[in-house]
Amino acid sequence: MPGYLLLGHLADHRGRKPTMLLYYTGSAAIVPVFFIAVHTPQTALITAAAAGFFILGQLAWMPIYLPEPFPTPGRATAISSVFNSARRASTPVVLGTGMLINLLGGITTAATIIGVVPYLTAISTTRSAGPETKGQPLPH
Repeated sequence: MPGYLLLGHLADHRGRKPTMLLYYTGSAAIVPVFFIAVHTPQTALITAAAAGFFILGQLAWMPIYLPEPFPTPGRATAISSVFNSARRASTPVVLGTGMLINLLGGITTAATIIGVVPYLTAISTTRSAGPETKGQPLPH
């Protein structure tokens, strides 16, 4: 909940893209810690809370940002296409995960790579993907 609430506040005050970059960076930083450095239940609890803040908090961007770049007549279709394109793009990752685990000899490194690479991709593409819509009216 705190991640959701803060994302909305930051998106309204700092902008959609800077806020998403913050959350993507936080997620990319916490994933390796979660998979590599956690060795006790106490550390797992703290790390899971930080991961949840950044990773689950990103789900709040969908109702905030996705409606804003698209005009009303195509808004629902556009939002659904964007949302579901991630599912289509993740199919090879899901199918290749077992091979990566086998290739690397364990789940730790494979999970770290699978967890970090999408965030690094998101960080590198966020500035060029769509307009910044902070303070703009919805297009008609």
